[in-house]
Amino acid sequence: MQQLRRAFRGANAVHYLAILAMAVGGILSAIGMGSAWLVAEEKGTSCEFYFYSRSFESSGCSSSVMEQYYKCDEEYCGNCKRAGEASLCFSVFGLIMAMITILLTTKRVLNDRPKDFAGRHLKWVTVFCALSVGSFWFLSWMVFLGGCEGSLGDFQSSSPHTGFVLTFLAMCTAVFSLVCCVITPENTPPGPSIQGGAPQSDDPQVQDSELNDAGALPEGEPDGEEDEDMSARETEVIL
Repeated sequence: MQQLRRAFRGANAVHYLAILAMAVGGILSAIGMGSAWLVAEEKGTSCEFYFYSRSFESSGCSSSVMEQYYKCDEEYCGNCKRAGEASLCFSVFGLIMAMITILLTTKRVLNDRPKDFAGRHLKWVTVFCALSVGSFWFLSWMVFLGGCEGSLGDFQSSSPHTGFVLTFLAMCTAVFSLVCCVITPENTPPGPSIQGGAPQSDDPQVQDSELNDAGALPEGEPDGEEDEDMSARETEVIL
Protein backbone atom coordinates (compact mmCIF):
# COMPACT_ATOMS: atom_id res chain seq x y z
CA MET A 1 0.00 0.00 0.00
CA GLN A 2 2.83 2.38 0.83
CA GLN A 3 4.52 1.56 -2.49
CA LEU A 4 1.29 2.39 -4.31
CA ARG A 5 1.01 5.72 -2.52
CA ARG A 6 4.62 6.60 -3.26
CA ALA A 7 4.12 5.74 -6.94
CA PHE A 8 1.01 7.87 -7.27
CA ARG A 9 2.54 10.72 -5.30
CA GLY A 10 5.59 10.98 -7.52
CA ALA A 11 4.06 10.21 -10.93
CA ASN A 12 3.38 12.76 -13.63
CA ALA A 13 -0.12 14.23 -13.36
CA VAL A 14 -0.59 13.91 -17.12
CA HIS A 15 -0.81 10.13 -16.69
CA TYR A 16 -3.87 10.61 -14.50
CA LEU A 17 -5.46 12.92 -17.08
CA ALA A 18 -4.97 10.21 -19.73
CA ILE A 19 -6.61 7.58 -17.51
CA LEU A 20 -9.49 9.90 -16.59
CA ALA A 21 -10.10 10.94 -20.20
CA MET A 22 -10.14 7.35 -21.43
CA ALA A 23 -12.53 6.29 -18.64
CA VAL A 24 -14.89 9.18 -19.43
CA GLY A 25 -14.74 8.28 -23.12
CA GLY A 26 -15.67 4.68 -22.37
CA ILE A 27 -18.69 5.79 -20.35
CA LEU A 28 -19.83 8.18 -23.08
CA SER A 29 -19.44 5.51 -25.75
CA ALA A 30 -21.40 2.95 -23.70
CA ILE A 31 -24.26 5.41 -23.18
CA GLY A 32 -24.15 6.41 -26.85
CA MET A 33 -24.57 2.81 -27.99
CA GLY A 34 -27.95 2.66 -26.26
CA SER A 35 -29.13 6.09 -27.41
CA ALA A 36 -30.77 7.26 -30.63
CA TRP A 37 -28.21 8.24 -33.26
CA LEU A 38 -30.51 10.01 -35.72
CA VAL A 39 -33.88 11.71 -35.69
CA ALA A 40 -35.81 12.12 -38.96
CA GLU A 41 -39.08 13.88 -39.78
CA GLU A 42 -41.50 12.17 -42.14
CA LYS A 43 -42.78 14.08 -45.17
CA GLY A 44 -46.32 15.47 -44.91
CA THR A 45 -46.78 14.42 -41.27
CA SER A 46 -45.54 15.46 -37.86
CA CYS A 47 -44.08 12.03 -37.19
CA GLU A 48 -40.50 11.83 -35.95
CA PHE A 49 -38.45 8.65 -36.21
CA TYR A 50 -35.57 7.97 -33.81
CA PHE A 51 -33.00 5.54 -35.17
CA TYR A 52 -31.02 3.40 -32.72
CA SER A 53 -28.33 0.83 -33.44
CA ARG A 54 -30.79 -2.08 -33.55
CA SER A 55 -34.24 -0.51 -33.70
CA PHE A 56 -36.20 2.64 -34.51
CA GLU A 57 -39.01 4.47 -32.71
CA SER A 58 -41.78 6.64 -34.13
CA SER A 59 -43.10 9.55 -32.07
CA GLY A 60 -45.78 12.19 -32.59
CA CYS A 61 -47.82 9.95 -34.91
CA SER A 62 -51.20 8.40 -34.29
CA SER A 63 -49.38 5.86 -32.13
CA SER A 64 -45.80 5.56 -30.92
CA VAL A 65 -44.08 2.39 -32.09
CA MET A 66 -40.75 0.83 -31.13
CA GLU A 67 -39.79 -1.73 -33.76
CA GLN A 68 -36.72 -3.81 -34.63
CA TYR A 69 -35.11 -3.30 -38.01
CA TYR A 70 -35.50 -6.92 -39.07
CA LYS A 71 -39.31 -6.65 -38.71
CA CYS A 72 -39.45 -3.70 -41.10
CA ASP A 73 -39.77 -4.12 -44.90
CA GLU A 74 -38.55 -0.64 -45.86
CA GLU A 75 -35.23 -0.27 -47.66
CA TYR A 76 -33.83 2.08 -45.05
CA CYS A 77 -34.48 -0.52 -42.33
CA GLY A 78 -32.11 -3.01 -43.95
CA ASN A 79 -29.41 -0.36 -44.41
CA CYS A 80 -29.75 0.93 -40.84
CA LYS A 81 -29.70 -2.66 -39.52
CA ARG A 82 -26.35 -3.40 -41.20
CA ALA A 83 -24.93 -0.04 -40.20
CA GLY A 84 -26.09 -0.51 -36.60
CA GLU A 85 -24.48 -3.95 -36.32
CA ALA A 86 -21.16 -2.66 -37.66
CA SER A 87 -21.34 0.38 -35.39
CA LEU A 88 -21.93 -1.78 -32.32
CA CYS A 89 -18.95 -4.00 -33.19
CA PHE A 90 -16.61 -1.04 -33.54
CA SER A 91 -17.91 0.52 -30.31
CA VAL A 92 -17.37 -2.71 -28.36
CA PHE A 93 -13.86 -3.12 -29.75
CA GLY A 94 -13.19 0.48 -28.74
CA LEU A 95 -14.38 -0.19 -25.18
CA ILE A 96 -12.11 -3.25 -24.90
CA MET A 97 -9.09 -1.31 -26.14
CA ALA A 98 -9.98 1.56 -23.80
CA MET A 99 -9.78 -0.77 -20.80
CA ILE A 100 -6.44 -2.12 -22.03
CA THR A 101 -5.15 1.43 -22.45
CA ILE A 102 -6.15 2.30 -18.89
CA LEU A 103 -4.34 -0.78 -17.56
CA LEU A 104 -1.17 0.00 -19.54
CA THR A 105 -1.20 3.63 -18.42
CA THR A 106 -1.55 2.47 -14.82
CA LYS A 107 1.47 0.20 -15.32
CA ARG A 108 3.40 3.22 -16.58
CA VAL A 109 2.43 5.13 -13.44
CA LEU A 110 3.56 2.28 -11.19
CA ASN A 111 6.62 1.58 -13.37
CA ASP A 112 5.57 -2.09 -13.40
CA ARG A 113 7.06 -3.31 -16.66
CA PRO A 114 8.11 -6.82 -17.69
CA LYS A 115 11.58 -7.35 -19.11
CA ASP A 116 10.43 -8.03 -22.66
CA PHE A 117 9.71 -6.08 -25.81
CA ALA A 118 6.41 -4.70 -24.48
CA GLY A 119 8.07 -3.63 -21.23
CA ARG A 120 10.90 -1.86 -23.03
CA HIS A 121 8.45 -0.07 -25.33
CA LEU A 122 5.49 0.30 -22.96
CA LYS A 123 4.96 3.94 -23.88
CA TRP A 124 4.49 3.22 -27.58
CA VAL A 125 2.36 0.16 -26.91
CA THR A 126 0.07 2.42 -24.85
CA VAL A 127 0.07 5.03 -27.63
CA PHE A 128 -0.94 2.36 -30.18
CA CYS A 129 -3.81 1.17 -27.95
CA ALA A 130 -5.08 4.73 -27.43
CA LEU A 131 -4.89 5.34 -31.18
CA SER A 132 -6.89 2.20 -31.86
CA VAL A 133 -9.58 3.35 -29.39
CA GLY A 134 -10.03 6.64 -31.22
CA SER A 135 -10.04 4.84 -34.58
CA PHE A 136 -12.70 2.32 -33.54
CA TRP A 137 -15.01 5.01 -32.16
CA PHE A 138 -14.47 7.14 -35.27
CA LEU A 139 -15.40 4.20 -37.49
CA SER A 140 -18.47 3.51 -35.33
CA TRP A 141 -19.50 7.13 -35.72
CA MET A 142 -18.95 7.25 -39.49
CA VAL A 143 -20.39 3.85 -40.39
CA PHE A 144 -23.81 4.48 -38.85
CA LEU A 145 -24.15 7.99 -40.23
CA GLY A 146 -23.00 6.96 -43.69
CA GLY A 147 -24.95 3.70 -43.84
CA CYS A 148 -28.20 4.75 -42.17
CA GLU A 149 -28.60 8.48 -42.75
CA GLY A 150 -27.67 8.11 -46.41
CA SER A 151 -30.69 5.86 -46.97
CA LEU A 152 -33.29 8.21 -45.43
CA GLY A 153 -34.22 9.89 -48.71
CA ASP A 154 -37.96 9.38 -48.12
CA PHE A 155 -37.86 11.60 -45.04
CA GLN A 156 -38.14 15.36 -45.09
CA SER A 157 -35.09 15.96 -42.90
CA SER A 158 -32.70 14.14 -40.61
CA SER A 159 -30.26 15.31 -37.98
CA PRO A 160 -27.83 13.75 -35.48
CA HIS A 161 -29.13 12.90 -32.03
CA THR A 162 -27.77 11.84 -28.62
CA GLY A 163 -25.76 8.80 -29.73
CA PHE A 164 -24.00 10.85 -32.40
CA VAL A 165 -22.97 13.55 -29.92
CA LEU A 166 -21.84 11.13 -27.19
CA THR A 167 -19.77 9.03 -29.60
CA PHE A 168 -18.14 12.16 -31.00
CA LEU A 169 -17.26 13.32 -27.47
CA ALA A 170 -15.89 9.84 -26.67
CA MET A 171 -13.69 10.06 -29.75
CA CYS A 172 -12.41 13.48 -28.61
CA THR A 173 -11.52 12.15 -25.15
CA ALA A 174 -9.67 9.23 -26.75
CA VAL A 175 -7.62 11.68 -28.84
CA PHE A 176 -6.87 13.73 -25.71
CA SER A 177 -5.72 10.59 -23.90
CA LEU A 178 -3.55 9.71 -26.92
CA VAL A 179 -1.85 13.10 -26.76
CA CYS A 180 -1.23 12.66 -23.02
CA CYS A 181 0.36 9.25 -23.64
CA VAL A 182 2.65 10.72 -26.29
CA ILE A 183 3.91 13.72 -24.33
CA THR A 184 4.52 11.94 -21.02
CA PRO A 185 7.99 10.43 -20.45
CA GLU A 186 8.52 7.07 -18.83
CA ASN A 187 8.19 7.19 -15.05
CA THR A 188 11.54 5.95 -13.68
CA PRO A 189 11.62 6.24 -9.87
CA PRO A 190 15.10 6.31 -8.26
CA GLY A 191 16.64 2.91 -7.71
CA PRO A 192 19.33 1.62 -5.31
CA SER A 193 22.54 2.94 -6.88
CA ILE A 194 25.90 3.69 -5.25
CA GLN A 195 27.14 6.32 -7.64
CA GLY A 196 24.80 8.86 -9.23
CA GLY A 197 21.05 8.74 -9.18
CA ALA A 198 18.47 6.47 -10.74
CA PRO A 199 19.05 4.56 -13.98
CA GLN A 200 18.90 6.90 -16.95
CA SER A 201 17.49 4.42 -19.47
CA ASP A 202 13.91 3.19 -19.86
CA ASP A 203 15.15 -0.29 -20.79
CA PRO A 204 14.97 -2.60 -17.74
CA GLN A 205 17.98 -4.60 -18.95
CA VAL A 206 20.03 -1.45 -19.38
CA GLN A 207 18.90 -0.31 -15.92
CA ASP A 208 20.30 -3.53 -14.40
CA SER A 209 23.64 -3.01 -16.11
CA GLU A 210 23.70 0.62 -14.93
CA LEU A 211 23.10 -0.49 -11.37
CA ASN A 212 25.89 -3.07 -11.64
CA ASP A 213 28.24 -0.47 -13.06
CA ALA A 214 27.24 1.94 -10.33
CA GLY A 215 28.16 -0.62 -7.69
CA ALA A 216 31.68 -1.06 -9.06
CA LEU A 217 34.54 0.98 -7.59
CA PRO A 218 36.24 3.53 -9.86
CA GLU A 219 39.34 2.44 -11.72
CA GLY A 220 42.60 3.07 -9.96
CA GLU A 221 41.08 3.11 -6.50
CA PRO A 222 42.53 0.22 -4.42
CA ASP A 223 40.23 -1.78 -2.25
CA GLY A 224 40.98 -2.88 1.34
CA GLU A 225 42.97 -6.03 0.46
CA GLU A 226 45.31 -4.14 -1.86
CA ASP A 227 45.94 -1.59 0.89
CA GLU A 228 46.98 -4.38 3.29
CA ASP A 229 49.33 -5.95 0.68
CA MET A 230 51.05 -2.65 0.03
CA SER A 231 51.47 -1.98 3.75
CA ALA A 232 53.06 -5.44 4.23
CA ARG A 233 55.50 -4.84 1.36
CA GLU A 234 56.53 -1.46 2.75
CA THR A 235 57.17 -3.07 6.14
CA GLU A 236 59.42 -5.75 4.56
CA VAL A 237 61.40 -3.11 2.66
CA ILE A 238 62.00 -1.10 5.87
CA LEU A 239 63.17 -4.21 7.71
